[in-house]
Amino acid sequence: MRTIELVELEGVELSDIPGEVLRVLMSTGGFRISDGKLIPRTVAGFVRVGEWRVIIRPRLEASDFMRILFSLGMATDMQDEGFDGVHLFEEMALFYLMQLRRALLTHGPPRAYRPRIREGLYVRGKVERIFPHRIRQKVWEMGPVPRASLLLRAARIAASVIPERGFYLLREIEALMGAVEEGHDPDLTDIPRNEPYRSLVLLARTILEGGGIHTGHGSSPSFSFFVNTARLFEFYALKTLSREFDVEYQRSFSTDGFVIRPDFVIGNIPADAKYRFSMDNSDIYQAISYAVILGSDRIFLLYPYLQFQINISCCKIMGVGVLVHDAIEKLKKEVQDA
Repeated sequence: MRTIELVELEGVELSDIPGEVLRVLMSTGGFRISDGKLIPRTVAGFVRVGEWRVIIRPRLEASDFMRILFSLGMATDMQDEGFDGVHLFEEMALFYLMQLRRALLTHGPPRAYRPRIREGLYVRGKVERIFPHRIRQKVWEMGPVPRASLLLRAARIAASVIPERGFYLLREIEALMGAVEEGHDPDLTDIPRNEPYRSLVLLARTILEGGGIHTGHGSSPSFSFFVNTARLFEFYALKTLSREFDVEYQRSFSTDGFVIRPDFVIGNIPADAKYRFSMDNSDIYQAISYAVILGSDRIFLLYPYLQFQINISCCKIMGVGVLVHDAIEKLKKEVQDA
């Protein structure tokens, strides 16, 4: 097996990528081409195309990436032995399938009551001199919720990564899930915090947004499994903050027809997760808009490593490196001072 290693957000010359591999990579949606270079977006994972294997490393430090996976339950320990190969990502795919199967066995498929308008006769049979008028009524039926489709689509991608064991797990999951309608991805703000499938929906979204596929490429089948590292970082930040604070996730605020949705509200302080490794002007403009609309004198921007403070007339903008050792302690102090 011939191996090519890439790093997310860093470019590699197109001439260094075999044509058959490049076509598969571009079909995933996790890559872009700029100035003659192939640049992985915020994805990490692996691709197999014939005799080629492409490993996309996260931009994060290996130990920090493992810390995120361990915190989210996607790795069994803090060791990074499998980080250089595909073993880690295969383990992540297996973890998702096993957790989904366990949830289905424990809680049953994710379903809810939904209203449906039904029209029918209120006089049944033949009755002389009475015209059988029709009546419209709203009935409530139990059916699959939108997140069921998302969970199942992610399961199919995960099963393609570990075809032998994944095939049987997927068949069992499909049987337990029952009939599922394809629909729009769910709004996570509508999922209760104690919803047993909430964490699995978060993991499913990272798999789907990472662009994972299972395709055929001529006579050489290709397999890929990506996770969206930006989304993983956001979920890690959510879980870390929730241990220490009362956190609202993606709550919408509207004023004068203008709607904003910060990733988090910690107490009364808005915060946004930024999977960047250098500050962008748009981050500051966004923070200022939050301060003006919400009337907050402090705004948190959560990065993997960046730390800074900007004092302007309307607010104090705090850049917090969530993966830095004492970041949460600094956040506690700022929230208490506010």
